[in-house]
This record gives sequence, structure tokens and C-alpha cells, in this order.
Amino acid sequence: MKLVWAAAGFAAGYVMGTKAGRQRYEQLREAASAVLNQPVVAQTRARVAELAERGLETAAAKAGIRVEHVDSDDANGTVVAGPKARQAATF
Repeated sequence: MKLVWAAAGFAAGYVMGTKAGRQRYEQLREAASAVLNQPVVAQTRARVAELAERGLETAAAKAGIRVEHVDSDDANGTVVAGPKARQAATF
């Protein structure tokens, strides 16, 4: 049933998108970008990421799983969890 609703949503979005055209798409993209770049939104996104990380660490601790943060080239880094976290992190 979920697949049917997802397909219907995709189809509706596709039809509306093709009717609106590229110009409307660009307007929507710019509006979304403006919202995402607002300081309040950026702070909220950072706070949500922090809370999610703490939740992951708490859940892992309760499950007895080791979690490591691996520095990488991207700004977010990578989280490796499990009994072989150190081995997976060193590649």
C-alpha cells in the first residue's frame, strides 16, 4: 500500500513539474535555497544533527556497540558502528 501511495505521489509531482516547466523549477529551487541559507535554519539543522549524533551514541551504548567518528574530506565526517569499527575506519 505504501508503494502505491509513493508511486501516486511521484506521478503527481512529475505531472505538475512538467506542466510548470523549468522556469518554475528554478523559482522553487531558489526559494528553497534562500530558506536553507537563513541563519536560524542553519542553526536548527546543526542542532538536529547534534541531537541525532547523541541519540546514536546513546543507542549504541545501550546496545553495547562501539561508535567511532572518522574524519573525512567532507564536512560531516563518517560514523562507523559495530564491533569492527576500528578496522572499517582504517580501510
